[in-house]
Amino acid sequence: MCSGRVEVYHKSVWGTVCDNGWNVNAASVVCRMLNCGQALSATKGAYYGEGTEDIWLDNVTCQGTELVIAQCYSNPAYCTHRKDAGVICSGPVPIRLVNGSNMCTGRVEVYRNSVWGTVCDNGWDINAASVVCRLLNCGTALSARTGAYYGEGTGDIWTTKCLGTEPALDQCSVNAGGVKNCTHIQDAGVTCSG
Repeated sequence: MCSGRVEVYHKSVWGTVCDNGWNVNAASVVCRMLNCGQALSATKGAYYGEGTEDIWLDNVTCQGTELVIAQCYSNPAYCTHRKDAGVICSGPVPIRLVNGSNMCTGRVEVYRNSVWGTVCDNGWDINAASVVCRLLNCGTALSARTGAYYGEGTGDIWTTKCLGTEPALDQCSVNAGGVKNCTHIQDAGVTCSG
């Protein structure tokens, strides 16, 4: 699900992207759009096989911060399917809730670099809680808990600031580890409607 040939839907038809100019910045946009974590590689030369329909984009130029691939610069395509572009993404960032009374309440934990860590309550609000509840299929956020309400965790401490519309917590403005002004006594939690 998080690696393969890149295809875009245009004029009611799925088509491919030519690999001219294709790089990790463009792959980053695709991985983020698909909630597939970070881009590990931007593949070229029909690495995942050749498509069969139209080739919609060529010379895609992204900064890597765009929300969707359509915000990147591109030209109409003049190449063959032998040059279809692809991506290898790290995969979605797993999150879980622990120490709550059910699976939809608890301390928010994020799995990164083979370790479960917590989220700092600096900037933690109902918008961020909404992203977590939606992602875990736990309904709506009833409250954003602060001050290690569900106990103190271990591992890295992440900070995040969400608008509430992001499809995943790692698509909010996130900073991993090394938070100097946050300790586990500030671990964030959520109470979702279930």
